[in-house]
Amino acid sequence: MPKKKGNLKAALNGHFAQQEQKARERAAQEAARRKALSVTRSGDSRSKNAKRKHASIEHDSGITDALGQASSSAERSADAPGKKRKRLPQPFARDDTILIVGEANFSFALSLLLPPRSHPPSQILATAYDSEEECYSKYPDARDIVAQIRRLAGRDDIVLFGVDAGQLDKCKHVTGAAKARAKVDSNLIHGADGGSYSTSASAGKAQRRWSKVWFGFPHVGAGHKDETRNVLANQLLLLRFLVSVAPYLTSGSLPTYAPGSSTGPKRRSGSDDEDEPEDEDVDDDAVDLDGTNLSTATTDADQAVVDETRARISALQPLQPPSRQGSVLITLRNAAPYTLWDVANLAKRLPQMLPVIAATAPALPKGVKKPSLKDLTASGLSVHSPNNLHSKAADAKNTSHARERKYRSYHLWRSFEFDPTEWRGYQHRRTIGWIQGVSTGGNDDLLRSRSAHRAEDGNVRASKAGAGECRTWEFGLS
Repeated sequence: MPKKKGNLKAALNGHFAQQEQKARERAAQEAARRKALSVTRSGDSRSKNAKRKHASIEHDSGITDALGQASSSAERSADAPGKKRKRLPQPFARDDTILIVGEANFSFALSLLLPPRSHPPSQILATAYDSEEECYSKYPDARDIVAQIRRLAGRDDIVLFGVDAGQLDKCKHVTGAAKARAKVDSNLIHGADGGSYSTSASAGKAQRRWSKVWFGFPHVGAGHKDETRNVLANQLLLLRFLVSVAPYLTSGSLPTYAPGSSTGPKRRSGSDDEDEPEDEDVDDDAVDLDGTNLSTATTDADQAVVDETRARISALQPLQPPSRQGSVLITLRNAAPYTLWDVANLAKRLPQMLPVIAATAPALPKGVKKPSLKDLTASGLSVHSPNNLHSKAADAKNTSHARERKYRSYHLWRSFEFDPTEWRGYQHRRTIGWIQGVSTGGNDDLLRSRSAHRAEDGNVRASKAGAGECRTWEFGLS
C-alpha cells in the first residue's frame, strides 16, 4: 500500500532534523575543543606575562609607589573577565512572521538568516521598491546577497522586487490572496467587546499575516533641494506605509513589553518616549539567541550541512503567524533632518497628520494617489486620535448595533537604539544607490562620530546629516 503524502513529509522532516542534530553535535564538540585550547593558551600567556612583570620590577627597584599602583591596577584589569557591554532589545522572536519593506541590497534580510539569529526562512518575506534590474544596478553587492538568501531559504520567492510599501494590497505574496483586501474589509467586524479580528476561518487560511513589519532607514531619494519639501515627501512615504500595512498585521494578545500588557512591566502612561527597559550587561563573547556560543559555533563543513538542511525544511513549511498583536518597526538615524520627520507623532496622530501632509507634500508618481481618511477607514484604522476622549465617547454613544466594526489606532510600544554592528552581514546602503568614491562600506555611513557634525545647523540636507544614534520605533494597533 503506497504511503500517504503526510507520512512522506513527516519522514523527510525527521530525516532532515536528524541531519541537523548531528551537525549541531559536531559543532558543539568542535566549539568545546577550541574553547579548551583557548583557555590553555590564555593561562600560559598570563603566566609568562606575570613572570616577565616580576622580573622587571626586581630589576628596577627605583620605581615609584604611584607607578607600582598603576602596574598593579593594569595587571588586575588584564586578569579580569571580558569587558561588559549593554544588551539591546531583540526586536524579533523565533516565531515571528517578518515582512521587510524598502530593502536596498537585501543585507538586512540576510542578517536575519545568518547566525546568531538564524530565523526560519519560511517566516520571512523581503521586498524592495526597485525592480530587480534597478536593484542590481544601484547596489553591486545585491546580486550575490540575493543568491545567498535564496540558497539559504530553498526558494526564490523569499525575495520580491517592485513592491511599494504604500500599496501592499497589490502584492499577492504579502496579502496571501488576490482579493485579500476585500476579504480583510469584510472580516473587520467586531463585537462591542472588541473580539477576534477575523470572523472567517477559511479567510484566515487564505490571507497572510505579519507579526513584525520592518522598514529600515526609509527615504524617498527624490533629491528635493528644499528641505521642507524633502521632509514632507518622506512623511508622506511613512503615512502611506502605515495605512497600507495595517490590515495585514497579526492580532491577538499584546507582547509582554507593550504598554497595556497584563504580563509585562508597568509603563508610565501618556509618555511620548517609551524607551526600552534598562539594559542588561552581557559578556563580549557572541552568544546565539538560544544560548549557543557563536565565536566557534560550527566549522564551514558543518555550517553547510545546517544551511542545506534548513533550506529543505523551509521549503516544506508554510507561513505560521503567531497569535499575538503585530507591530511595525521603523528605523532611522536620530539626527537632523530625520528628527524633523517626527515619526512618533506621525503614527500616533495619523488621522490629524494625514490630511495636512497629503495636501502639502510633493506629488506622487503618475497613477499613485495620496491616501485620505477614507483609506484609513478601509484599512480598519480610526479617524480619531487615540487621545481624543471626546471622539471616543461620541463613538460609544452612537453605537446602535450589537456587532460593530472596530477601528484601531497606532500606539508607540517602545523605542530603542539600533546598532548595525550587532547584525551580522548587514551593510547599510542609501536609497540613491552605491556611488563609487562617495559611498562607504562597513556601515561607516551610520557609524560616523556624532561630534564631527555637532556644529552643523539643525536644518541640514540629508546628504550632510550627522550620523548620531540610530533608533527603532515600534508601533502596535489597539
